[in-house]
Amino acid sequence: MSMEREKFIYSTGEEFSVINFTAKNPSKSFLFFHATGFNALTYKIFLESLFKKFGKNINILAIDLRGHGMSLAKKDPELLSSWSIYVNDCIEWIDYLQGDLVLSGHSMGAIIASRLAHARPKKVKKLIMLEPVLFSPFNSYKFRLLSKIKGFSRSSDMINAASRRRYKFSSTKEMIDSYEGRGAFTTWSKPWIENYVSGGSKKETTGGIVLTCHPSWESKTFSTSAMDNWKYLRQISCPAYVASGGINSTLSRESRKSLMKLGNHWELQYFPDATHFLPMEKTETLIDQIYEFVSK
Repeated sequence: MSMEREKFIYSTGEEFSVINFTAKNPSKSFLFFHATGFNALTYKIFLESLFKKFGKNINILAIDLRGHGMSLAKKDPELLSSWSIYVNDCIEWIDYLQGDLVLSGHSMGAIIASRLAHARPKKVKKLIMLEPVLFSPFNSYKFRLLSKIKGFSRSSDMINAASRRRYKFSSTKEMIDSYEGRGAFTTWSKPWIENYVSGGSKKETTGGIVLTCHPSWESKTFSTSAMDNWKYLRQISCPAYVASGGINSTLSRESRKSLMKLGNHWELQYFPDATHFLPMEKTETLIDQIYEFVSK
């Protein structure tokens, strides 16, 4: 079955967009959560290949998070103070879905998946985290202390770059050309970039196209990254698989070591020649690993 896009209407009446690959007789559902600034369709190549790997016997769904992709939920950066808003949005979504779930995600999406696995342990059977944004327990504690100091604000090259990101282009082609081989997209093949643009841009009535994830929302999301993850991770009991790269990774060596101490149900894989954009660079390898992990 080909990919379809559907709407999920939140209890407040807000509209979220979901892409899905639906099996005729699914054994379970595999949910995927995207990274900050991206969207569900960005990962179409990965998700479509995974659907085929499972013989089209599982449902695969991916949601455009608030402020991203084609979702139309409210997105006021002034009201964004933590990633809990994303978690709460998605709790309502997974409560709506029937049957057992496998949760997965990339970057911020991996953290959201882990928080949902903690919140719904009976429903979530396995967890997959690809390049999670996870500071070590010590650094997480340090940031929580600093955040209590009046006037303290986080700043990084990533936050600053996101706030300055170009928002409007004259055409889809110009947007794709401006990304190809540059910045975060350096290691991406053109089809991945095309899917990112297709799922994360819209036409303006005045002409041209704009990003649906506004730079102010993206940068605010980066600056409010969760620092209380370890208290949730320690309580997760389902089998978990974590994959990380060795170049500009958001999962440090200290964080990997701390994850290994959480128990034998945590499985880690390290790709020293990969960057933070692991799903784009190691697509087929990850699909094989995920298939084996989910099939156990």
